[in-house]
Amino acid sequence: MAAGKQRIFYVLIEFPQLSQTYVANEIATLRADGHEVFVAALNTPDTHVDTDVPFEVTKDFDRTVALIREFKPNVLHGHWLYTVPLLEKLSRKTGFPYTVRAHSFDITQTGPKAPAWKTFLRRARMLVQYRDTRPPDMAFVVSPFLKQDHCLGVLTFPYGRHKFLEAGVPEDKVHDCFPVVNIERFYDESPNGEDVMNVGACTPKKKMEDFIDLAVMVPERHFRLYPVGFQAPRILQYNKEHGELVEFAPLYKPAEMANEYKRHQWLVYTAEHNTHGDHVGWSMAVAEAQAAGVGVCFPNMREDLKAYIGEGAGYLYDKVEDIADIVRAPVPEDVRRKGFEQAKKSDIRVHKKILTDIWDKAA
Repeated sequence: MAAGKQRIFYVLIEFPQLSQTYVANEIATLRADGHEVFVAALNTPDTHVDTDVPFEVTKDFDRTVALIREFKPNVLHGHWLYTVPLLEKLSRKTGFPYTVRAHSFDITQTGPKAPAWKTFLRRARMLVQYRDTRPPDMAFVVSPFLKQDHCLGVLTFPYGRHKFLEAGVPEDKVHDCFPVVNIERFYDESPNGEDVMNVGACTPKKKMEDFIDLAVMVPERHFRLYPVGFQAPRILQYNKEHGELVEFAPLYKPAEMANEYKRHQWLVYTAEHNTHGDHVGWSMAVAEAQAAGVGVCFPNMREDLKAYIGEGAGYLYDKVEDIADIVRAPVPEDVRRKGFEQAKKSDIRVHKKILTDIWDKAA
């Protein structure tokens, strides 16, 4: 593999998906640096976003192999650990090595540690059916593949590193990295508006009912929710039953969200607190909000969240009642300043080298 500009063949579950700005940010940054990208996706997205990235949707393995050979990449690259078995198979078939970036959902799971194909399939079914059964720990499930020579490395959040090492993945293949955020798009130190916001997919684990409950407690603030599909009607009904105090914003493209953040004083992220703390990871919304000067309140589910929110750069809460007085007041200036600095740790322009260095060293 030649060092420098790369030809990268992405293998994704779905593309181009509106809610997956993580993937879009990485691809956009690589292309801006002169790398060439092609995407093969297994599924069409449920919420499509326009893109000029060349891609094809196919579940056919032979077709994907043909696309790889036609594109002639230097490396294959995937997102989410449950693409690893396919990446390994494609790598063996075509001879091109691969890397993979783990997401929060991959490494927050605390279920069975069983590196078995049946376990992998069982987890896939759970994802589709939204079962309450604890999914298996994916770092252990895919560890046999990651140990092979075809895999150049895995990028993971710092709190996930120990899982891969415990699963036997060589230390030099495990690379710590903060979330992939386009900080430049959101960074703005000008004054913010007065409202309170929440954003994300309307799934049960996000427990957006808490946001509506908080709006009832703090009627002097205007609350605005930016829901992404899924079960939004259920949350709309809950809001109606509680006085319709929360405004439901229309669907915005990622590039449009910077102006929306600036309308707000606070981001109150919500999630279901469960025994294992494995429902929600390091949400991109935190870094985006901090970069925009928005104060952050996030559920206190796990110890690792302190490293992401940053010391003195936001608030971790056990229940929404605890933050009612906090969001009534303006964001303290020292919290806001520390938030700006904390957000920079997620800047893809800075930490993109973690990924490209893996590829260059394999040249």
